[in-house]
Amino acid sequence: MYQHILIATDGSQAAEKAVNHGLELARLCGARVTAIAVHAPFRMIAVAPEVIVATPPDYATTAKNDADADLQRVAKAAETADISCQTLAIEHEQAPVAIVEAAKSLGCDLIVIPSRGRRGVTALVLGSLTMEVVSHATVPVLVLR
Repeated sequence: MYQHILIATDGSQAAEKAVNHGLELARLCGARVTAIAVHAPFRMIAVAPEVIVATPPDYATTAKNDADADLQRVAKAAETADISCQTLAIEHEQAPVAIVEAAKSLGCDLIVIPSRGRRGVTALVLGSLTMEVVSHATVPVLVLR
């Protein structure tokens, strides 16, 4: 059914459920997996320089380390389940764009992504990363809450 599944993670509890479900689906289909973690680049919004708590290099190191830790957990779970898994940490302004582009460039035939289920004004103001992926993906998207 599926040959290559892209699983998006951010280390959250919602993502952990999506990872577990995606890995089980990969195991059942005999598919390989790519786990992706997308982090935003450094943004500095401050009136006074003394209120800045991180420098761009510090932020980049922390963001990369966090993404790597999230991806390492997925890789370990995949290894335990005997599933072929590669990992991909990406810095990108728009996580949905990065996820859709990665799926295309890697030849994935399914994207597995968590949803936090934001509603009302929060969903309107923040938007939904998940809905953007669903709207722009050219392959099926499995959304897990």
